[in-house]
Amino acid sequence: MVNKCSFSNKLIVSLIAAAVAVLLCVAVAGCAPSNYDPQLKDPQLKTPDILENGKLKVGVDFGNPPFAGETSKAAGIDIDVASAIAQELGLEVEFVDVGTSSDLALSNKKCDIVMGVSKAVNVEEMWRSDVYIKTACALFAKDEKASIPVAGGADKFATEMASQSAIACQSQFSAANIKLNGTLSESFEMLEKGEVKYVAADAVIGTYSVNNSDNDAYLIALLSKVSGYCIGADKTKTNLTNKVSAILGNLSKNGVLETIEKRWLGKTLDLDKVQMTAGAANQADAGELEAGVYSQTHPNNNTP
Repeated sequence: MVNKCSFSNKLIVSLIAAAVAVLLCVAVAGCAPSNYDPQLKDPQLKTPDILENGKLKVGVDFGNPPFAGETSKAAGIDIDVASAIAQELGLEVEFVDVGTSSDLALSNKKCDIVMGVSKAVNVEEMWRSDVYIKTACALFAKDEKASIPVAGGADKFATEMASQSAIACQSQFSAANIKLNGTLSESFEMLEKGEVKYVAADAVIGTYSVNNSDNDAYLIALLSKVSGYCIGADKTKTNLTNKVSAILGNLSKNGVLETIEKRWLGKTLDLDKVQMTAGAANQADAGELEAGVYSQTHPNNNTP
């Protein structure tokens, strides 16, 4: 499915681009933001570095909020980051729904870059950028000062079936104490009702879920090492990857990535300062968890 920016999304892109330009203007030239006059940039890339002249085709998973929304409105962290990059490249942005098949989308030439690639994933043909937002498998609790659970304890957990966090939770705690749910919202509802003490979830997705609900929960510990999400592209297209890498570095340095994170999560996540469970240091990064997640996290464990 292809999704072109609507008017509202173009406005968002313009605002992000303006923020980038203002930050660069102030830092480099010392000029006042009130004097900023946005100018359309000349295209920085053309075919064969990109699939279509004047356009950056970006692969996203529209079923993965807060990275990309579930509707055709094209909104989310990945949408904002990609839009800012396209603006700096002087290109129109077009979003392509690739689901979780980012590597196939690149090899089948459906898009120029893909968003939301785990830094831990190693696909031979894919170039990966630096991380634009950090994450980890995390534990959430209603009590901000909740103790960190230990293996062999009686604490109850809830997590989403077929998730990386479910694998991390099951590898460190008793399966009998873990409730597998169809959705993350069900897990947080169990936490709100006091039926479990912890919810295991991706740090970014869990924080977003809490921030957009009436539930009170706090990220209190990590179940895995800190990893993150990056941009993927065909590694043979070095002109494209070099420019994307440079722009992403500037977006990080000038605070734009932090602004996008705050917009969607309500705050920035300083995961490097969060406590870890005893097994977290030896736990595989989220992207390194084995394939076949569904079979490993199904309640019967043997269901295909």
